Amino acid sequence: MKKVTTTVWTMVTVFLLAGCVGGKPHLENINELMPDEVILVGRIELVPPLEKVEQELNTIGSGRFQGKVHMLVSEQQFDLDKLPMSAGSHTLFVNFDQDFYIRQPRVKNLHYSGSVVLMESTQRFGGVDAAQMKLPGGLSYTIPANQKAVYIGTVRYYRDDYNAITKIRFVDDYKTANKSFIKKFGKKYKLVRAKVSQSKS
Repeated sequence: MKKVTTTVWTMVTVFLLAGCVGGKPHLENINELMPDEVILVGRIELVPPLEKVEQELNTIGSGRFQGKVHMLVSEQQFDLDKLPMSAGSHTLFVNFDQDFYIRQPRVKNLHYSGSVVLMESTQRFGGVDAAQMKLPGGLSYTIPANQKAVYIGTVRYYRDDYNAITKIRFVDDYKTANKSFIKKFGKKYKLVRAKVSQSKS
């Protein structure tokens, strides 16, 4: 977990706070999906799970990051250590350990560059102590043509006592995700798998 003190924030922290009002919107009503959009279905998991007491979010507005993660999913690949401010518009702001349903403009290929979790945002002596946990990416998705609902799978991260990521697994839990999708949205659109591969650097 990376930490930066006083008034000097990393670009990642700036990106997080900028992204809190941006990013791609969740879909609640399937009839709101536009002709040039698809819905992305997936999940991010952390083992062991993130406990509420681990996040110290005491600055104005930072509480909205409790138990949440910013996924970077875009046509372009990003370096988590060199994020531009524009990266906020490419984020999926989602809860850990819950299926997400995100509206995405239709493209042929998407890249998952990783995720960022805001762990600390605390006012101290006129500045801010901030810390974030970075979750590596490295996956690419081929979006099936002429499909509206696309399953991109679960990315499961394992961490040690110091929040270092020790293992990453891609989990295809399509059967369970499909049941939840049908329960939420009905059968208007069939949920289909994206083709998943390792991103090329």
